[in-house]
Amino acid sequence: MLLDSRTGCSWKTPARPITSSRAAVDRYFATALITNRLARRLILNERLAQQRGADLADQLRINKLIIRDVQDGVLVVDAHGRVHLHIRARRICWGGSCPI
Repeated sequence: MLLDSRTGCSWKTPARPITSSRAAVDRYFATALITNRLARRLILNERLAQQRGADLADQLRINKLIIRDVQDGVLVVDAHGRVHLHIRARRICWGGSCPI
């Protein structure tokens, strides 16, 4: 307990100010550590996503080259009837009249 000599008032000091500040430092350190680990994981996931996107783009290019050189007529159409890919040989299959 402290006594103010001017006013004669007394007050109690905090029981454990060092311990409470130590706990706060520990919480801040834990937060920084967790944030760092999450950031590392995010960076790794970003790199993996970019690599998979590049691999997918390569595979699409390969597929287009294969389909382009096929001797039969090929159309790649979605569920709504939109043509996404076609090759020149389709004209031969349809006798020169193309619906595209």
